[in-house]
Amino acid sequence: MNHTMEEELPALLDTLWNETIQSETFLHGRAVTSTWCILFGAVFLLGFVGNLLVMMVIVRTRHMHNTPYFFIFNLALADFLVIVFCVPGNLLSNILNRWVLGLFMCKALNYIQQVCMNVSAYTLLAMSVERYIVMRRDSSFQRITNTSWKIILVCIWVFSLAVSLPSVIYVILDASQMCMEDWPSGKTRMIYFIFTYLIMSYPFPMVMMTICHFWIWLKFYWQVMGKRIDPNERIRLNNWREWEKMILVMVAVFFLLWLPLFIVFILLHFSYDFSHGEMLFYVLPVTQWLANITNCVYPIIYVFFKRNFREGFNHPQDEHLTAENELRQMLPPPT
Repeated sequence: MNHTMEEELPALLDTLWNETIQSETFLHGRAVTSTWCILFGAVFLLGFVGNLLVMMVIVRTRHMHNTPYFFIFNLALADFLVIVFCVPGNLLSNILNRWVLGLFMCKALNYIQQVCMNVSAYTLLAMSVERYIVMRRDSSFQRITNTSWKIILVCIWVFSLAVSLPSVIYVILDASQMCMEDWPSGKTRMIYFIFTYLIMSYPFPMVMMTICHFWIWLKFYWQVMGKRIDPNERIRLNNWREWEKMILVMVAVFFLLWLPLFIVFILLHFSYDFSHGEMLFYVLPVTQWLANITNCVYPIIYVFFKRNFREGFNHPQDEHLTAENELRQMLPPPT
């Protein structure tokens, strides 16, 4: 009797889910819904803890108060905002039949996500340009100072906040309580999409970052390969190369993990069959999850490449390396 009940209970639960709960509330079956909860939950946990620790280490460690670490702090802040506000919203929108958080959160989450995507892309671009300027220190270019980075970061946030405003204005809850865009005309929607997504938010920063790092490594090999380097200069060279490799990995991660979602955005705007097909319910959550991985993987990259982050909490007031010395070590050896 007990054995029969144990065999029938799972089937009964599946029937209850499919006929009542799932049909009224959830887009997918129990297994798919549970999988998305686990995957997005893991991203939330890792991203929340990792980015919070990164910001705390930078604030508490004196020799990190310089331009490159300020850029990292800005990235961690943008990623932290996405983790706290947008990852839970992405999960709910991909497992529920309707949006349950109201119109304000519908507008706010779309806005925050687009703003932080632009902030991440242009902060990575600023870091790449800063490395480029470092390599050209023998020319008329000057190193980015701590005053300049404030202006650059303000410009990044102002631009991102401004270009993302349509995410607030033209996002509504439709009759079926779905969070979606409602533009005055298809032409206006297409112009904004081409300017924001096809030019400014993804392709333009990626092209510029590629050019910067290609030139950096080309000049690096011209200056260093086949030449004898003083042991002290070799230490500085290794530090500079460590920074360059870390930024290059971050750029590659951003490019690879955002590319699928970028392709889906294009298909949603240009392919009627895709935007109204069943495949959308499975492809969109995967691409959103991949894009959200960038918000939790950067702290892992920092720890892997930079000993400062691994030891940040053990020696938060370490005076052995001042900010000036840290900046000096980031320079490549002289020509």
